[in-house]
Amino acid sequence: MVKDIETLNSNDLRGYYLEVVGQPPPPKASLHFLKGQIAWTLQVQQCGEDPHLLRHSLLQRVISVTQSKKTHYKVGTRLVREWQGQVYEVTVLEFGYEYGGEVYRSLSHVAKSITGAHCSGPRFFGVTKST
Repeated sequence: MVKDIETLNSNDLRGYYLEVVGQPPPPKASLHFLKGQIAWTLQVQQCGEDPHLLRHSLLQRVISVTQSKKTHYKVGTRLVREWQGQVYEVTVLEFGYEYGGEVYRSLSHVAKSITGAHCSGPRFFGVTKST
């Protein structure tokens, strides 16, 4: 039972982890971690699920939700573009882009400021991902 893990000592907890999870515990895992993993595994099994398949499925969902098609740049990166004989430089900020002393929320806004027309900022600066 889940409530019984609170009464186990370190050695018994590690043995129970092996029994429940099906693999030896990480060598430096804390007792708190071991208890959490055992409890999660037991609860998943009580629901009739396979803990390994459920963990994999959940991780895949997290990855698909958190990965976006947007290109991310490190803060401080400089993007340089020559357009119509003039050089334009943009600096990546934590929450936006700095160009000409102003902060823009997207590269497309910077590109519109430069060209006067709506266009893709990543494409304008040549930083689109090729797929």
